[in-house]
Amino acid sequence: MEDDNKQSKIDAELVIRKLLKDKGLKATDLAEKYHNWETQLNQCDTEEKIKEFQQQIQRVIREKETKQNNSSNGLSLPAKIVIGGGIFLFLLILLDTFLKKRTKKNLLCKKNKSSSFS
Repeated sequence: MEDDNKQSKIDAELVIRKLLKDKGLKATDLAEKYHNWETQLNQCDTEEKIKEFQQQIQRVIREKETKQNNSSNGLSLPAKIVIGGGIFLFLLILLDTFLKKRTKKNLLCKKNKSSSFS
């Protein structure tokens, strides 16, 4: 029975370490109560507790990954609004400049046409 627990702990530790590595996380990236997950795993005295703890840590790691992905997937809403407003303002200025040049060009053409008829 003790050997089964020892092998279960080793297996659980390998799974948890691999998951942390695959997700680019360290124990210190997890909630503080899981920073010492290895010690907590070693304190599990039955195979059921070992599996339960492993599943709990896996859930915590996946949640942490999801939170990291959501926060790194883009800018905050206020930042997006400011950037969007800046782009909109830039386009308005560009359009205004284009229309002023076009209007000025049309006025010059009309002026030239009217002076050639005189």
